[in-house]
Amino acid sequence: MENVERWGVPQRRGRVLDFGCGVGRLTQALGDHFERATGVDISPTMLELARKYNRHGERCEFVWNAEPKLRMFPDCSFDMIYSRITLQHIMPRHVRKYLVEFLRLLAPEGLLLFQLPGRAICPYPGLVGKMRFRLERIRQLAQSPPLMYMNGIDCPRVVTLLEKHGGRVIEIESDRHAGPRWESYRYAVTRPMSPKRH
Repeated sequence: MENVERWGVPQRRGRVLDFGCGVGRLTQALGDHFERATGVDISPTMLELARKYNRHGERCEFVWNAEPKLRMFPDCSFDMIYSRITLQHIMPRHVRKYLVEFLRLLAPEGLLLFQLPGRAICPYPGLVGKMRFRLERIRQLAQSPPLMYMNGIDCPRVVTLLEKHGGRVIEIESDRHAGPRWESYRYAVTRPMSPKRH
């Protein structure tokens, strides 16, 4: 919230969305700063716990969503959208759809704040090291039971996508939430006010 003050967005503190809310800890923390807070998650069990521990009553709601769109919300619904340690566990093609959805849902002069890895960092030197690293990743994904799925999108591609869909990137900062084997970034994005037509 200190960064929010520095960036000067969101202009309003009406409604905030916490995407990938889990049991709602951050949703409730955001609810201390906004009139209404909405948490979205794919896990009904997590949402059940979030509702159980909700201390904000009707000001804080939790919604189940299992598709790569957020159709239940109309355009410009939120003054701020927040997501951390969630997009990295979603396939890139779905991440791109969600980023476009976030911009659709973001009110003009609102703030989209999210974390997303860029690329995996190979810890081994040379061409043989790169091949070894790729084989390790394939084995991890094929393992039974599978390890936690991790993926990312290169930073320049993320910026291009955001700008193509009306976003303006305010700041990109390195972030450690994807672990030591990933480049990871925190993106702060706004949606400028549309110019008035005469």
